[in-house]
Amino acid sequence: MTLNKAKGNMYDWVTHTWNPLNGHCPHNCSYCYVKGMGDRYSSIKEKYSGEPRLNRSLHDNLGRDRTIFVCNMTDLFAEGVPDEVIGAILQQTYSYPHNTYLIQTKDPGRALDFIPKRFKNYILGTTIECDIYPEYDISKAPSPKDRALALRNFPGRRTVTIEPIMKSRNPNHLIDMVLYIEPEFVSIGADSFNNGLQEPTREEVLDLIKGLEDAGINVIQKKNLRRLLK
Repeated sequence: MTLNKAKGNMYDWVTHTWNPLNGHCPHNCSYCYVKGMGDRYSSIKEKYSGEPRLNRSLHDNLGRDRTIFVCNMTDLFAEGVPDEVIGAILQQTYSYPHNTYLIQTKDPGRALDFIPKRFKNYILGTTIECDIYPEYDISKAPSPKDRALALRNFPGRRTVTIEPIMKSRNPNHLIDMVLYIEPEFVSIGADSFNNGLQEPTREEVLDLIKGLEDAGINVIQKKNLRRLLK
């Protein structure tokens, strides 16, 4: 069973995590904390290596009145995850309609093909680390701009995570991308695993928070952001 109570650096409002998907994440982000865990724990490396595949926890009892982060250790909608695997995982959530499900993906465009509009208990989120990508070359995922354009088309609840926050070329452009999505809330966090990323200054982080809050966005500061705000 991999329905677990949320802990660690998880969002405070998430009660449980559920990981029925095994295999390597095709996005291969340079800062991926799962890869770092795999270097320390052979069981994690085995679970998140190889082709994307279902595990036995697909049939977990998901209960009710929970907020469950689905596949927080990988990306359910990444290119390379078979359609039938995505369908099986979503079907299990449909069987437990009295929960709220968070699914975070760096390919929200693909998610639009799977999540039915009639299901209102989903929060679809994406990660936007900064306003640019070519200069950084940190991921094989769609660009932050493409993520923003796609997520805006999701008809339900939307959220954005700026984590690990990276230095933007144009901080106002980052704010504009987030506002375009019209998220219900934005979570901001820093790199917790010393990946050597280019990070913003304290003043740049504070300006970002102020810009979003002035536009009416609910900003959630994750605990690991404190390092950048000292």
